Amino acid sequence: MCIRDSLYCELDNQGEPKSEQECKKRHIREFKERSQVAKTMGTGVIMTEFGSVGSTPKGLTEIDSVLQLTDNSFMSWAYWQYKYFNDITSTTIPTENQGLYFIDGKPQYEKIKLFARPYLPEICGKPISGEYNPKRNYAKFVYRAGECGDFTSVLYYNEELFNDGNKISVQVCLLYTSPSPRDRQKSRMPSSA
Repeated sequence: MCIRDSLYCELDNQGEPKSEQECKKRHIREFKERSQVAKTMGTGVIMTEFGSVGSTPKGLTEIDSVLQLTDNSFMSWAYWQYKYFNDITSTTIPTENQGLYFIDGKPQYEKIKLFARPYLPEICGKPISGEYNPKRNYAKFVYRAGECGDFTSVLYYNEELFNDGNKISVQVCLLYTSPSPRDRQKSRMPSSA
């Protein structure tokens, strides 16, 4: 079983988020509530709808703020793709800006780059936190290492979208918890981490 969730913020008559701060506060509150319900039920959450906005700076900030929340908790997500057939659920004006392509068929690359963020689809251990900063092209993943035999963690990184000469910096932190010989109550980080 999995909880499906959607996050949207209030938009103005141009389809832009009214207040970035209010949107972020609302998203954090709702995100915590859904995560707590999932924890209580012993299940996961998948973000199935968010970011019904254009590729403007405000729209991109709105999308990134939701994705940062999902990154931090390793939550799965799917982007709601607007389709041009008189979709009555559309709220962004003009509606053609909601999808991944402009009305002329050209991709909305800045939006696509936000979605193509690095992630760990397979983790050998328990995920702790993750983050991606698209402005710095920096990703960090923290997880508690597990005993996985031949299984290893896998990092996804879309080289095609980041082929503009910039490098991406990825930091993967493995946390090992084991008793210290001096004190069985302490945890330690291996010197190689």
